[in-house]
Amino acid sequence: MSEKKELDKKRAIYLMGDIDEAKSESFIKSILQLQLENPAKDIVVIIDSYGGYIDSMWAMQDAISLVSCKVHTLCIGKAMSSGQMILIGGTKGCRYATPNSRIMMHQISSWNGGTVSDIQNYTEEILRLDRQFRSFIQKKTKLTKTQLNKMLENDCYMDPKEALKYGFIDKIITGFSDLNLKGW
Repeated sequence: MSEKKELDKKRAIYLMGDIDEAKSESFIKSILQLQLENPAKDIVVIIDSYGGYIDSMWAMQDAISLVSCKVHTLCIGKAMSSGQMILIGGTKGCRYATPNSRIMMHQISSWNGGTVSDIQNYTEEILRLDRQFRSFIQKKTKLTKTQLNKMLENDCYMDPKEALKYGFIDKIITGFSDLNLKGW
């Protein structure tokens, strides 16, 4: 049996590449299907992503919060921007990174043109999203509001040791046996 088929059998979801609507749709279908198949078995989300669209990321985050089983998140390579949000959104105590991985967060950004009133409405929405984004990070990490604001002044890159220190992950792992997965 190939390694991919074996991991699929073991309830792993791969989040590789850009986070967009298609990736979000696939992710949501997968995580909800695994929940329906067996809500007592853990799920592992393997992340190697530069990030992507905030709306797609929030949809995926909502799907993670809907399932009753533990969702382990594992950064192999990189978890940046929206990818880092998925990483920290895993079940507390079940968020991991490999020794050579990188985690990066930054402010949300976007631009939308239009009329003055459209731009004003869009600005209000982006500020609301920013508050939601910052609140989520604070809830999921050990960062104070002051620390978070300072870290978000520029792109903030972390190695696994820094990510562990700030509560973005719970453990640095070197093998799947370090995950302690229920039902694997």
